[in-house]
Amino acid sequence: MDSKGGGDKQVQLSVRLDDETMAALHQEGELMGDCDIEQTVQRRLAEGLLMAIVMGAKELVWRPIHRDSGTLVVSVPAAVRDELDHCAETWGYDRDVVVATVLSNSICKPMAVVAREGRSYAVSPVMGASQIRREPGRGNIYPVQFFLPGYQLVFVRMLAGAFFDKAAIIEEALLALAKQVVRGDPVRGMPAAEDAQAFARRMVTLAGPRFTSAGEAAW
Repeated sequence: MDSKGGGDKQVQLSVRLDDETMAALHQEGELMGDCDIEQTVQRRLAEGLLMAIVMGAKELVWRPIHRDSGTLVVSVPAAVRDELDHCAETWGYDRDVVVATVLSNSICKPMAVVAREGRSYAVSPVMGASQIRREPGRGNIYPVQFFLPGYQLVFVRMLAGAFFDKAAIIEEALLALAKQVVRGDPVRGMPAAEDAQAFARRMVTLAGPRFTSAGEAAW
C-alpha cells in the first residue's frame, strides 16, 4: 500500500514486522526518545538504507517475512520509497524483504543510535544498593533485569504507551497473579504453596482499594 510521488512528497509505505524486529525497534525508540514506533522506523529507513547500500547486499543478513508478521503503515519521503524499490530490483528481493532487512540488521543502525547506545553503556551504573529507593506504602523498590520474549515486550510497551512505564504494567500483571493465587486457582497447573498464598494476600492488601473490584471484596 503506497502512493506514487517524487521529490520530498510523503507517501504511505506498508512495513511488515515480526515480533523480534518490533521489540528491537521499540527498544531503539525508547533509547532515542521517539514519540512512537513510526518515528523509529522512519529514521531507520531514511538512514539505515544508506548504510545498507554502502555495506552492500553481501554484508546484510536477509530477513524473511514471517507468516505472522504484523503490518505497520508509515509515512516516508517518496525518494526513500523509490530507493527501496531500486534496491529491491538490484538485489533481487521483494521490497518487503529489503525493508525488513534494513530494520533488523545491526549494521543498518543510524549513527545517532550507535552513539547513543555507546553513551548509555558507558554511564550505566552497576545495579547495587545505591539504586534502591523507598516509597511510602510500597517499601523498598529494587532494580531488576530480566528477559522477555519479543511479543511480550511489545505487548507491555503497547499497554504502557504514553501514560505508564513498563514497571507499572508488570506490577499490574503480578498483582493479577496474586489475586489468582488468593482465589485458590492453580498457577501453571500447580497449586500455590501456603507461604505463597499468604504473601499473595499481603500483596493484594497492600495494593489497596483501587485494585479491588466489588466482586473481589469478599477475599
